[in-house]
Amino acid sequence: MRSSDTAELVMEDVYVEDWRRIGEVGGGFVDTLKILDKGRITIGALAVGWAAAPWRRAIAYATDRKAFGKPIADFRRCAG
Repeated sequence: MRSSDTAELVMEDVYVEDWRRIGEVGGGFVDTLKILDKGRITIGALAVGWAAAPWRRAIAYATDRKAFGKPIADFRRCAG
C-alpha cells in the first residue's frame, strides 16, 4: 500500500513532561509492534479482498472461453 509509508524516527535529548507522555518511558518500541500487529491483520484482509475480484473474473473467463468445443475450464488438471 503506497499510503502506508514507514520510516525510522530518532529523537535524542528530548524532554517530554510526564502529563504529555503516552505509555511508559522506553516502551515505545513494544507499543509500536503492537500497533503493527493489528495493522497486519487489516492489510491481509485487504489483500484477500483485492484478490477476490480477479479470481472471479478468471473463473468467468475460463468458463465462458471455449476451445475445441468446450470451456477451457474443462481442461484443468488436478494435482496428485
